[in-house]
Amino acid sequence: MPELRTPNFTVGCGDWVREMRAFTDPFDPHYWDDFHPHTTDEIDECERMVNRRLPADFRAFLLRVGSGNFSRGGGIYTPEEIVLACPGPFYSLLGSSEWATPEEHHRLYASRGTENPRPDRFTEEAVSFGGLNLFDLLQVGYDGNGGYIVLHLAPPAPPTSWISNLRRFRIRSLTQARLPRSFGYGLLVPEDVEERLPSFSDGLKAFLARGWRSANGLDEPTGLRLDLSDLKFDE
Repeated sequence: MPELRTPNFTVGCGDWVREMRAFTDPFDPHYWDDFHPHTTDEIDECERMVNRRLPADFRAFLLRVGSGNFSRGGGIYTPEEIVLACPGPFYSLLGSSEWATPEEHHRLYASRGTENPRPDRFTEEAVSFGGLNLFDLLQVGYDGNGGYIVLHLAPPAPPTSWISNLRRFRIRSLTQARLPRSFGYGLLVPEDVEERLPSFSDGLKAFLARGWRSANGLDEPTGLRLDLSDLKFDE
């Protein structure tokens, strides 16, 4: 059995592209062949269209490495595809493709609920799915096993006093409802978000570790989530 290897880099810090490729090249020298970097203008336009600020590490990844399909399955969307996919969590978790058009979904997402085509269906309770505010999720790729890579764009968890004041003043509109941030990266699967990790950089390391395990016969090819216990993540 090969010695277990885990990636050790932080996107945007130091010579991270070289370190990342040094991890993937031994098990697949063509792992990144389909990836192409994007310009600052493309990324800025994506942020404008979805009305969200992308995390610094994900911006750095799009600028230096870009979007494309991993050679062993899964991929990262282009900025244009991210705009098209922004209602993805609503489709996956609420089945809302039957209630509203793609254009209505985009306006709903970009406005954080201000432009709501179905107030009777896109209620506060509905968009706060399983303790997550769906307006805080942004779909940016797929894992090749039926899951979708999402970024959690909520602000850091507020202090207890902030939560108390929220309840005290009964702030209960879609645009005001903000649940505490507990992760930055996850995999959207039917009815849940799995593999919740602190950042995109941490999620990418977990994804690459899964590729290494698969290449070395340590994982089944499909339908299996990664054991994260061997990885070290950014503080």
